[in-house]
Amino acid sequence: MCSSDLIRTSLPRLVDHVAEEYGIGGERTWSVLATGYEDCNVEVRAGTFGVVVKVFAVDRPQWVADRTADLITRVRAAGVRHPRLHPDAAGRLVHEYDGHQLVVMDIAPGRTFYDLERPPGEAELAAVVEQAVRIHSVDARPRPVFDPWAIANLMPLAKQVCESLSVEQRRLVGRVIAEMAGIDWASLPERLIHADLTAGNVLL
Repeated sequence: MCSSDLIRTSLPRLVDHVAEEYGIGGERTWSVLATGYEDCNVEVRAGTFGVVVKVFAVDRPQWVADRTADLITRVRAAGVRHPRLHPDAAGRLVHEYDGHQLVVMDIAPGRTFYDLERPPGEAELAAVVEQAVRIHSVDARPRPVFDPWAIANLMPLAKQVCESLSVEQRRLVGRVIAEMAGIDWASLPERLIHADLTAGNVLL
């Protein structure tokens, strides 16, 4: 949700500003989406038209918004089914308002497999893999964004949370770390991937 440590501006005023800047006329409704914990995602609707406004948290590096817009543009060009970005009145994909950066995109209709409480069927899984392959085809080397849960940060994270783990959890984590220690990371191919392909991040 859009807590004060993420957003330091008035959401009603931000929505009014976005509506004017992006030409969203008529009577509007808006709500904060429960998805996403690093930024604030707001759904804005006017009649049958609707967009999602992704407001980047104030403590995020300034380049993250540009990186996000660039990656979305690249993967869409590769045929990945990601919502379309909308330019602002000046033609920019990243807009600034009251100390925040934001992007505006179409609403993606559907439900996640997490909400559906079931795994994808065989045809659905094939479609997910096909989309992953399209992402892998994109020739991009984006600047890394630090994520404590990323595989590359598993070892320091394990040290931080070690005291909170049960005996069985420590055993399992220890096995993973031992396996990781034997990997020749430099020999692995480098491609753009979806690094968080979970049930909650896939819309049907």
